[in-house]
Order: sequence, then structure tokens, then C-alpha cells
Amino acid sequence: MEGDLRKCLGNGKDKKCHFQRDLLNFDLCIDERIESPKFSTPLLPGVVWYLEIQLVSPKELKEFKVSLHRAPRPYSARVLVNIQFDVSCSGIETTKTITETGFDCMDRFHDESNSVTVSFDRKLHDNWLKINCVFNPSFLRLNDSFHSLVDRRLSLDLLYLLKSGLFYDTILSAGSGDFSREFKVHQAVLHARAPELLNVETLDFTHTVGRIRIPYISADVIEEVLHYAYSGQARTNLSRINIYESAAQVFNLTDLKKQLAWRDFPKADTYWVFYLKRFLWILKDFFRDQNGSRNFSLNEEMHFPNRRGTVTISCRNEYVERKGECLVFESKFTSPCFCIESIILSCSYRLICKDPEKEHGNSVKFEHFLTPNVTRRRNMLFLSRQLFAKKHNIVVFGGNTLEIAFKVRLSRGTKETSEIRHENTQHLNFYTCPGCDHLSSDLKKLFLSPQHSDLLIACESGKLFHAHKAILAARHPPFRKLLEENKNSCILDTRYKEHTLLKLLTFLYTGTSLDC
Repeated sequence: MEGDLRKCLGNGKDKKCHFQRDLLNFDLCIDERIESPKFSTPLLPGVVWYLEIQLVSPKELKEFKVSLHRAPRPYSARVLVNIQFDVSCSGIETTKTITETGFDCMDRFHDESNSVTVSFDRKLHDNWLKINCVFNPSFLRLNDSFHSLVDRRLSLDLLYLLKSGLFYDTILSAGSGDFSREFKVHQAVLHARAPELLNVETLDFTHTVGRIRIPYISADVIEEVLHYAYSGQARTNLSRINIYESAAQVFNLTDLKKQLAWRDFPKADTYWVFYLKRFLWILKDFFRDQNGSRNFSLNEEMHFPNRRGTVTISCRNEYVERKGECLVFESKFTSPCFCIESIILSCSYRLICKDPEKEHGNSVKFEHFLTPNVTRRRNMLFLSRQLFAKKHNIVVFGGNTLEIAFKVRLSRGTKETSEIRHENTQHLNFYTCPGCDHLSSDLKKLFLSPQHSDLLIACESGKLFHAHKAILAARHPPFRKLLEENKNSCILDTRYKEHTLLKLLTFLYTGTSLDC
């Protein structure tokens, strides 16, 4: 992964990196943190990232924190990014947006500038976690690659034409019912940029203002298609990119499909394998004599099928200095193979009695993290004297018997699925106007063309050339003023010489000079 860091030019601007991390049957250990596989993005060449999950409240097991970290790499420049977390844990949704977080080359920190705290309903099984971390550069000092031939204003002027509805000749209605919307568009632009929109069955050009109806595609998608048609640039909203790709396919917009094809959406999945065991431990004569000599012990073995390693759990009474007798839970991991994965042992226990409140009050959950290097863990469950009758605090259990219900689960994350998938391998073109060249070549089809022309423009000698009011008005303020003053006129007289007028029209339609 780190050896395949690609270089890019320019700045990411609207492009974003979406890193998705899925954990099925999610399990989190008190003593340890979970790290995602490391990933990189062409938006920030040379920078490696990973997500970390860690418990915030180890005792209550009710909250955890998801943080974005930059992997240490010496002599790397500081980067500034905007981050958005979308976390779903067993149906509980959490979203947080963070702007301009700085990451130095050796930083690793946990605060509100790089993390989100998530609440969840703790279960011992069937938890699932889905994290989508979206970030994009806030500021980059990289080599900019500008499109040197096409005027950037070409894209901005045509986009203004769409938003303002200046000299529109057609109304495009998209969507159905309460979700339908109308857009004021221009037949000449659609003819050059998205001709399939003029070929739909539900259109009517018999009136002064034509009408196009596309009820089978949502207004939001049509808005993106029109934004591309007028500006030459796709707004790649990756959360709905498949819908936009389908629209590009329907209307045969090849360049739009190429722009939408850029993805930086690495994904990692982790699956957990479980072994669950439930049992009841009955301690007879537990309340017979608080000061007498007693010995209670329990031993159970747990192991994964076809796995070299055994976890032995034991529970026994011990005397702890200054505290007295207590009940201790211990887990021990033995394995002749040091290549075995880490194991999480999750345990819950409850005292069984006739009083539900007392039973709930003596219910505890805890976890042990076991590796070949860390083979033994222990927890003190409770002090025996807390259960004996006191003067003002009586705990009532049936007879002389104490019953403890245990539920123990071993969890093991599988390594073979903890890897990055769907990593972007496409070349990035970071032009200031990435689609201006294609926009220019399309609009050149309208240059001096009678197709959808609604104006004749005359040079000094009186020679007439076909033109389009909307394009002239959007691109050249003096022409806009003349056209607004003479809205019903079909001829626009100018004092330009023929060569000068042709050079001006070439620039207005294509964004390039006549010599190019």
C-alpha cells in the first residue's frame, strides 16, 4: 500500500477521499484499540492514513471513539484537511464534520479535531459497525496544472446562463409529483452538450417556449447533468455517484462518465469469529460462616475449532489484603503456536436471587485481551462481605447457596479480510477547469451554425453571421446590454471589421483565440 503512492498535480478541490470501514459482529476490548489497514489517496501523495477505534468509557462499555490518524513518515510536510465522520453502530447513527485539522508528519493525537465519540448499545454478540470517513485537502501547496488554452470564464459564464435563465427558450421539467422541478434551459447549449435531452419522447417545441418532460429521472440528477452540460465539470458527490453514472449512460454523456469514474473509495472489512459458552456456577454453603475456612473454585476450557490454542477460565475465592475475601475471575491463554491471532474474551456475570434490583446491581461485564505474549488476565468480581447480611444493608439470597450465571465469548478477528479493497488506481487530471477542453470543442459546433440560431450579427461591411443570443449575452456584457435593449430584434449591427468580429465570436464560443 505505502509503496504505491501516486503523484498528482493541482489541488483536490471538489474531489474527496471516502474511506469505509466495516466491522461485522463488532467486538471491542477494554485494554486494546482496533486499527484499520493503512490507506493512501492520490489527493495527498506521500501521506498514509488509518482509523483507530478505542473505548472512551471502559467500565460502562457505552461509548467509543473513532479517530483519523496520519501514519508517521519522517520529513513529510504538514497537511490540512476537512473531515466528515458518518458512523453507524447497530442502528445508532452519528455524524460529525470537522474543518481544517492539521496533521504533522509524526503526529498521533485524540481530540475533537480528528475524532468522533459514538454511543452504542453494548451487546455480547451481533454488534455491527460501519464507518465512513470522508476527507479532502483544505490547503495544498502542490504544482498547479492549469488548462492553458481555454478561458476559464467560458465555464463560469455558461453556468451563470443556467442559473439566471437568461434568454431561455425551453423549460425542462424533471421528477414527478411533489418532487418535480423546472429548469430554464437553452436548446442551442443542449444541442451541443447533451443532445439526447432533445430526443426524449415527452417534448413539445410547438410554442414560443419549448417544453421537455423527464418524469422518470429525479430532479436532483437532472440538475447535476445540466450543471455538467453548462460548466463542463461534474460535481462528484460519491454518495450518489451510481445514480449520476446511470443518467450519464442514459443521455450518452461520455465525458461526464469519465469525470464520474474518478473514485477514491478504499474499503476495509473485518469479520469476527466467536465461540460462546454459558454456564451456571453454584456455590453451596456460601453464606454459612463469613469467617470460616472456605474454598470455591471453577475451571472451564474454551477453544476455537481447528485452532491451536486453549483459553482456560477459572473463578475462585481469594483473600486480598485490606479488602478481605473476594471472588476472582481469571483467564489464561496457552498455545504452542506464537502465530495465532489475538483473542478477546468477553464475559458477563450476574448473581441469581429473588430480588430483581439486587440481581441487576450485581451484574457486571468486562473483557480480557489475550495474545501469545499476554497470557493471563484477572478481575475481582466482588468482595464476599458485600453479600453477607449487614445491620442496615441486607442482601437476600436463597438458602446458603450463591448462584452465578456466566456468559463468556471468545472473539477472533480474521486477518484475511482485514485489507483494503476498491483502491483508486486511475490517473487524476487536476485542471483548474477539468472539462473546459471538452466544453470548448462542443460549443465550437455552434460557431456560425444556423442550428438553433435566433440571431444574425452583422459586421462593418454588412455581412451577416449566425449566432445565439444566450451565448453572446452570457459571454460578453456589451452584447448583453444591446440584446436586452432590443429583445425582439433578430439582427444585431456592430462596427467590427469582419476579421475582428470572427475573432471575437471564436473566443466567445470556444474560449480560445482564432489562431488556436
